[in-house]
Amino acid sequence: MPPRLVQAFLIAVLFGSMAWPVRGSSLTFQVTDLGAMAPVGLNDSGQVALNQTVGGSTQAILYNAYGSNAGQMTFVGQGLPGVSGPSSNNFAAALTSSGQVVVETPLGWFLTDGRTYQATSPIPIVDPLLRDGMIVRGNASNAQGMVVGTNMLGQAALFDGSKLITLNSALDRPNFPFSLDRAIAINAMNQILVDGSVPFGTGLIEHAFLLTPDGSPTPANPTIAPEPGTLAILGLAIGSAWLWRRNNGRANR
Repeated sequence: MPPRLVQAFLIAVLFGSMAWPVRGSSLTFQVTDLGAMAPVGLNDSGQVALNQTVGGSTQAILYNAYGSNAGQMTFVGQGLPGVSGPSSNNFAAALTSSGQVVVETPLGWFLTDGRTYQATSPIPIVDPLLRDGMIVRGNASNAQGMVVGTNMLGQAALFDGSKLITLNSALDRPNFPFSLDRAIAINAMNQILVDGSVPFGTGLIEHAFLLTPDGSPTPANPTIAPEPGTLAILGLAIGSAWLWRRNNGRANR
């Protein structure tokens, strides 16, 4: 079995298929655990770009919440120039409205959907802004006037047009085995992509979460697509098959 599979730990099996309400706003949400990954981007179709780090190697991943590939997580960086296998680093940097991921490899920047690719320009670094009582980055607002970010206490937050809501404090904590730390993006469906953490041993593990408003279609449970050159693991419905434990607990952001 490849090292990446050896290091996989199925913690999200406990959480990934569940949905919980988030209270504190006129909106209520289902929470989908996308697994032990770093969230990067979210588009209006419910697609999510993520980075998964295992054993010192980072891989770009695309998750589809809906459609013919619903639930599938695809290693979109594999096959790009400079990526020779699972041990070759490739980093998701952004996600387009059409579901293409901007991926950085040792040989440059590429736009890919996991099947075809083309060279593209580097993504510039965007400094965070202070807005609506939060630190916000990138695609942090939508046409409905909703804004997401991180409040001054380092917690994921939502400005719903009239008030600032701390998503973490809105949870019924005894029933929720995770923390929502940083809201990354919000789309036209008012879905929110959040960087969070779950406890593991004496530390914390980074997880990505997708919050979907009640009344919207429920996102499909994530399933890992096999990496090129590895044997497929079929019939396993999991929130995520991958686990990244930080060397010294959760890194400061």
